Amino acid sequence: MKPKKPRNLEDFLSGRHASDSSGELPPEQQKLTEHLKNLFQENGNEQLNDSEKEALWATVQQSTSESAGRRSVRLPVFRIAATVSLLLLAGFGLYFYGTRPDSGMQLAAERAAASDSATNTQLILSDEQTISLSNDESEITYQENGANIRLDSGSVIDRGFNQKDIVYNTLVVPYGKRSTLTLHDGTKVWLNSGSKLVYPARFSDRQREVYLDGEAYFAVRHDASKPFYVQTKALEIEVLGTEFDVSAYSDDAESYAVLARGSIELTANKDALFGKIKKKLVPGTRALYNPSAAEVQVASVRVEEYTAWKDGYLILSRVPLNEILKKLARYYRVELAVESTTAGQETFSGKLDLQDDITHVLSIICTTTSLSYEQHERRFVLKK
Repeated sequence: MKPKKPRNLEDFLSGRHASDSSGELPPEQQKLTEHLKNLFQENGNEQLNDSEKEALWATVQQSTSESAGRRSVRLPVFRIAATVSLLLLAGFGLYFYGTRPDSGMQLAAERAAASDSATNTQLILSDEQTISLSNDESEITYQENGANIRLDSGSVIDRGFNQKDIVYNTLVVPYGKRSTLTLHDGTKVWLNSGSKLVYPARFSDRQREVYLDGEAYFAVRHDASKPFYVQTKALEIEVLGTEFDVSAYSDDAESYAVLARGSIELTANKDALFGKIKKKLVPGTRALYNPSAAEVQVASVRVEEYTAWKDGYLILSRVPLNEILKKLARYYRVELAVESTTAGQETFSGKLDLQDDITHVLSIICTTTSLSYEQHERRFVLKK
């Protein structure tokens, strides 16, 4: 049987163009695909952006076509592998572009990771100047030019920069704090406790893109000419103008997006060569991504149960106690634990006012679930 021609790097490495009826690749190509997969994993490049995949695919195509005129057509395994190894060792960004297009965002995200010990909300500017905001509920507003920033204290920071430059700022919201951010295009973002957002002071002319670690509610200003992207470690969410919640804490096993209005397209496993998952959401649905299972589950939900936190409440419907305590620990910056696995599996339904003291909130939970709690300074243990 005549082999199918692979359309891209994913086709080539997955074997979707197997050349016989058994669906198996020739031994020579099996050797090559396995070798390339090992190279990606060994060099930490199993996650590539689209430009890098296209460049690698061009390299493979060129090498394979050079052998096409020979009497015995054999894939030049070692030549292709050597070329790919060189590209991986050199670093795709440096080899093809000089720098990665999102290097500014990556650097800002690294700075944010170093701020995990902060007790106040921190606004980290592009020159690494850090502004500390002590209010539990801080508010930051960018003016239309992106250079002037108004803080909740009423003060204004003037950050003059070349309007053609893309400079990245970072907002770090520790446990026990919340923040509201208005971007220069009018998009409003509510950041929950324990969250970080990396964003340009002024977006480019082509698209709007931010990076999130944690939970945020977005009310995106509509602009058909400039789509808005939310990037997380495992997800990419594309919108034009809509409202939605994203939860993507780095220490959570799962990530999700809940759509309040408008429409979004979610891509899970976004940079992988294999197994991209795309889902379009309609209002009132949630997409839940589990990386270990490599699947996205879409279901109808009550949106307010996922968005009420931005208004200072938790609305819960038969939620396991373990999940509730994780949310409360972030919100109040306390340590919460259960004495037994059985206690952690208890469920709770109701509305919790997050303006109340943590002891009052725990008392409500304990009354409903027939549990009790012990307090040791800022550590609380719930038990039967």
